Amino acid sequence: MKNLFATSLIAFLLSTTSENCFAQWTPVYQDINTVYGDAAFPTDNTGYVTAADSAGAVVLYTNDGGSTWSKKYISGWSYISKIAMTDSLTGYLIKSGVPVQLLKTSDGFTTYSIHNLDSCYAVMSLELINDSTGFYLNNETRLRKFKNSGTNFFHVFDTLSEGQNLQFTSSSIGYLDNGTRLLKTIDGGSTWNYVNNTLGFYTASFRFADSLNGYFHDGDNIYKTNNGGVSFTFQFNFPGATTFSALGNYCMAANNIGNVAYTTDGGITWQQEITGINWISSETYILKNTPGGDYFLFSEFCGEIRKRQPIVAGISNVSDKDHMILYPNPTTDCIIVKSDVEVKKISISDQYGKVVKDIEGKENQICIGGLMSGLYFVTLIDKDGRTSIKKLVKK
Repeated sequence: MKNLFATSLIAFLLSTTSENCFAQWTPVYQDINTVYGDAAFPTDNTGYVTAADSAGAVVLYTNDGGSTWSKKYISGWSYISKIAMTDSLTGYLIKSGVPVQLLKTSDGFTTYSIHNLDSCYAVMSLELINDSTGFYLNNETRLRKFKNSGTNFFHVFDTLSEGQNLQFTSSSIGYLDNGTRLLKTIDGGSTWNYVNNTLGFYTASFRFADSLNGYFHDGDNIYKTNNGGVSFTFQFNFPGATTFSALGNYCMAANNIGNVAYTTDGGITWQQEITGINWISSETYILKNTPGGDYFLFSEFCGEIRKRQPIVAGISNVSDKDHMILYPNPTTDCIIVKSDVEVKKISISDQYGKVVKDIEGKENQICIGGLMSGLYFVTLIDKDGRTSIKKLVKK
């Protein structure tokens, strides 16, 4: 009778909890003898996860959305600090040490070249402007820029106290935190200025969904800015968050026990989800998304990688009504954008989240003949701040 009562009680609690079942998070790679570091998913099918095992530093590679993985070892390296990709084949690895080493590949890490940079004990962030230029943040105090694929590097900051997070939302706009303050560049990192000198909280992590909308965490609470860090509003209480991943109106945060909180409507509502991922101790759980909204979750010592399919089909919108129509799609040159609301801004982003075109106000015809062939996202923001997002294929 006691067992029957306990079973009934558990079933009742599971049926009434606000947290969703972890059956949606599927293990796609398991190896307790491997430690995991960072990841990049430049397409829905192509992904890279940096790791290390008894044989040395290795990049785990998938070309089928995580169903199968292969290993590509990096000769002479025992670990990898960060990874960043510009497309499915071209990207960089960086390793802290004396000296810092920057590795570039153009064929998915089958072959690569390595350049020595400065020295540091930890690389906090690696961000790319294009396939030959990028920035990295080291030792929490120093921001560096490299050009010519690492042949040259330059000191940007040497006395940045407690810098943790660096992100470029486009080739010109980037953000960098200083714990309680936020810096911004609008010229590709040539100059940086404080956009907010007193955030009102200490930043543990942040992630911008576009050039204006970003999510911040202070260890207990999630905050959002919709004006590039000038002001913030409280969003949700979610203790222990370690990383964010954001795309359009969708944002997900992972905490230090491997569970997540997410919004699909730009922060209006939030839900929590138990992922069921292996938990050894409280540590940083890494959350990465594909352009289409699949999410991958792992930590250094959990021994597995889990995947979640998109919670909604495609990228969800704040508004229940679809305010935008665009055609022709696919296109080779120009598209027509039609909307039944007053448009404040239209932006076009590539599949890696970089804004490639911004249009203020309503413009019926937008020409994209100069863009490379591929998948893009067209974002329409109306006068009330509601967002509609459409996928666009450029032939």
